[in-house]
Amino acid sequence: MKRWVCILALCSPAAASGLDAARRLPPTFEANRGQAKRQYKFVASRPEYALLLESSGAVVRHARGAIHIAFVGARRGVDVEGVEPLSGKANYIIGNRPARWLRSIPIFSKVRYRGVYPGVDVLFHGSGGGLEFDFILAPGAH
Repeated sequence: MKRWVCILALCSPAAASGLDAARRLPPTFEANRGQAKRQYKFVASRPEYALLLESSGAVVRHARGAIHIAFVGARRGVDVEGVEPLSGKANYIIGNRPARWLRSIPIFSKVRYRGVYPGVDVLFHGSGGGLEFDFILAPGAH
């Protein structure tokens, strides 16, 4: 199986040592349970950027704008799934209306797009404080 690696690291000057420590942690991916627009399947937030994953690609929002990552010519309706669940959960306890709170949202260390192209998957994951996405090719894929 061939593996192609792309690295995306958006950095800005460190403001504090706590922020430096946060930057060194790999991003984690939350299943979207209402904390983002419905089209997004997973979200990841970092001090430098927010990553929004949808079935047709991804959007990286940062202080200077946004980067759109599209899988040109990809199969429609690609399955997007969390990989390697983490033990923690995300919670959004905002406001004083418990019915609107979001609790126990699953968190993953990776997100996999299955069958983007014939024999090709795409895997988003962290590497240190940066974000990577790999193209994973099945035998015979090109």
